[in-house]
Amino acid sequence: MSVPEIAQALELTKESAYTKAELEVYDRHWDTIRTERTLIVDAEAKGKKEGFEMGTKKGKIEGKIEGKIEGTKEFVLKSFDNNIEISVISAITDLTVEEVRSILIDNKRL
Repeated sequence: MSVPEIAQALELTKESAYTKAELEVYDRHWDTIRTERTLIVDAEAKGKKEGFEMGTKKGKIEGKIEGKIEGTKEFVLKSFDNNIEISVISAITDLTVEEVRSILIDNKRL
């Protein structure tokens, strides 16, 4: 049975001994298996596609958030470098004074 050709020949021999009714049941059995395999493959492909689309959407959202954070940090640093008071920067950016100070400290401005 380890040789595929021999296994196939034995299977064909068995099939040739089937009655017409047995052969119909056998064929329906293999049709069901093929249908199930197709459904599984299709479901996997659909799952991969949906996963990719969700990952892409999540990545875009995360990228926008990171871009906004970086833009805010740049604004804070430029504003401070142009002698705008921390309280004014805080009011403009909707950051707390502590958050503005933290950005300045992280970037060695304070």
